[in-house]
Amino acid sequence: MFVFEKISDKNVELAKVQAQERAQGKLVFTEVIDEGKKGVFGIGSRDALIEYLTVAMIEEQFTDYVRSVITQMGITIESLTITTQRRNMAIQIDTDKNGLLIGRDGETLQALQFVFQQALKQHLGKYFKFYVELNVANYREQMIEKMQRQAMIMARKAHKEQQPMTLPPMNAFERKVIHTALAQDNFVKTISVGQEPNRYIVIELRDDVEQRPKRERFDATSKKEA
Repeated sequence: MFVFEKISDKNVELAKVQAQERAQGKLVFTEVIDEGKKGVFGIGSRDALIEYLTVAMIEEQFTDYVRSVITQMGITIESLTITTQRRNMAIQIDTDKNGLLIGRDGETLQALQFVFQQALKQHLGKYFKFYVELNVANYREQMIEKMQRQAMIMARKAHKEQQPMTLPPMNAFERKVIHTALAQDNFVKTISVGQEPNRYIVIELRDDVEQRPKRERFDATSKKEA
């Protein structure tokens, strides 16, 4: 999938310096093709040769791959951007059939995200592991807000009924949303239980909490504005 470019210099280290300069301070992945040879008094010497791949090159080439996958689904892409920060690769897509690309409860979107994640792992796994975050239109933001609301509702219920609340199995991203939403809750705590792909969250009262008559009401609007 990814096409490396080649650089030659007197030795491997100098070639790598060139590659790093072209990466403009971002990650660069290199593979030594030929370590070169000093020779004797310059006779029989041979420059070192490496292949390199920068993050910018990865983003550009992976954009073509993502575009081909979506296009093969019969969907027209209106905008597509890929941005990488540290280990996270965010893919933002807007199409003429966003609903089809998202699928019921985000199932198609999650499946595509898995496909893209595996493609990167297959081709770049020995160099670096990227975590893909696929977003279609503003679905991810809507999903996060919905999950935050649900988390608050279940937390209130756990407090009111004085018993744990078990949520359905979720992927790692969804569990993180729930954990984060309730991290500052003074009444309950969240615990991940089980093994993938059936790992789920249990919301239960904190050990040192006494039942209190009132809780602050969750206001998604004020939270979003903050």
